[in-house]
Amino acid sequence: MISILKKIQKKIKSRSILIFIKGAIRSIYFIFLRKKYGFDRWHISPKEFRPYAFDLIRYINSNVESEGTIVEVGCGLGEIVRNIKSHYLYGFDVSDSVIRAAKYLDKKGKVIYKVGSFMEISDLKIDYLVAVNFIHGIASSDLRKLFETVCSKNDIRHLVVDYVKGDGYPFHHDKSIIPENYKQVYESGMYDFERKIVVYFK
Repeated sequence: MISILKKIQKKIKSRSILIFIKGAIRSIYFIFLRKKYGFDRWHISPKEFRPYAFDLIRYINSNVESEGTIVEVGCGLGEIVRNIKSHYLYGFDVSDSVIRAAKYLDKKGKVIYKVGSFMEISDLKIDYLVAVNFIHGIASSDLRKLFETVCSKNDIRHLVVDYVKGDGYPFHHDKSIIPENYKQVYESGMYDFERKIVVYFK
């Protein structure tokens, strides 16, 4: 009980009370959606409880053209890709149940959602390919191969990843997962789990 209260206090400190309340309401809503669609528990955390998601959305919206193409791999409920202000939006996730829930949440039909991952993306000109959070369940050597494959099958200008150092994830990556022809152009501050968002440009 004490650890739960500490987590709540930390969330309130990192965001305004109004954002925290909105996040708490949406989290409860996501719990009901989980019962309806049967997706995994970790998807119930809304963007209000993930400051890195807020900052990533803000960064891309400040830098992408309105006709740009954004692809998010491991999109979950679409909390990031659905909030990007761009014309062509794609969300991929290996979970059919979470993709069905993401489509339900996307009332305006802004995003094209597909069941799949890196291997299902081909023949696209992509301004930003986003792959955050879920990548820490994949070994670095395997992840490097996946990035090389998706980059060879598509014209991708920017790769967006996150790095973590804290406990709670099986793998902690570094720039070795990124193909050599991409150079770092942005790095965010630190978040929970010593997380930072890093953007690479080809």
